[in-house]
Amino acid sequence: MPVSIIMPVYNGARYLEQAISSVLGQSYRDFELIILNDGSTDQTLSICEKFAADPRIRIVDHATKAGITARLNEGIALAQYEWIARMDADDICHPWRLAKQMRYMEAHPGCAMVTSWVHLIDEEGRYLRTEGIPAAYLYYTLHFECCIFHPAVLLQRKAVEAIAGYRLPFAEDYDLFVRLMKRFPIGGIDEPLLSYRIHNKSLHRHLHPREYTESSIQVWQQTWLSVYPQLPPDRYRLAFQYDYHALTDAADSRECLAWLDRFSLALLHLDNPNRVIPDMLYIWSYKRNLMMKQMAEQFSGRQLFKRRQHALCAPC
Repeated sequence: MPVSIIMPVYNGARYLEQAISSVLGQSYRDFELIILNDGSTDQTLSICEKFAADPRIRIVDHATKAGITARLNEGIALAQYEWIARMDADDICHPWRLAKQMRYMEAHPGCAMVTSWVHLIDEEGRYLRTEGIPAAYLYYTLHFECCIFHPAVLLQRKAVEAIAGYRLPFAEDYDLFVRLMKRFPIGGIDEPLLSYRIHNKSLHRHLHPREYTESSIQVWQQTWLSVYPQLPPDRYRLAFQYDYHALTDAADSRECLAWLDRFSLALLHLDNPNRVIPDMLYIWSYKRNLMMKQMAEQFSGRQLFKRRQHALCAPC
């Protein structure tokens, strides 16, 4: 089964050649690579043209910038094939990425999206760490945060088109993932199949942090309200993402955990193609216990700081 790989790029000359080469080096050979140049002003186009002789590569050049969401939808419309792989112009596909993801799709008919873990790398390509959520816990975790790396996904085209594709100018990935999981099975491969580069010119999340954060919160709110009728205080949203700085005291922490329990119980009873009750019970318990431990450490640290501050300020 052939794959259409969609790679939007804006001023991505520094890493583009390495990204394209990693696609061409796939062990799975049946693909097309659609590169959408979104009005770049650097050497992006000339680098793309170095690879133009390869019949699997299609270069779509635009003189003006429309943004990643418009280019992704354009890429899907231009794609020849049913399976759509995402790729960014600063990342590196591992050679067996497409082979393993297509093997997964063949073994799981009806699955609309498969993702994988990633190796995080720095600007120079040095390994930082491995990140990823076990596939069994993606459904639960997506209700609290975007836990999937966009360029690591393989999508079923008809499923993406059924939900009208990408919508938001920011957090377009999170929005797509939660809409897909509400209607279709999603899955993951619990090993890194992509090297994801962290640098100060990364798209969206780093160039537009305020807009990305605001859009992510809006997506989270809609996702929460599709399960439970009330939104929790915003400090609890942060705590669900393991940021406890806004919690006031132990009683506030207990109320935060009560919100987690009420929501998780409602989610457990919600019919969904991704609902696997033993997995959900396990990750709910794991998340709750981890939050309790981290909250205890947070407040213990605060009390120690206050005691030290009091000792420093005490008269001799």
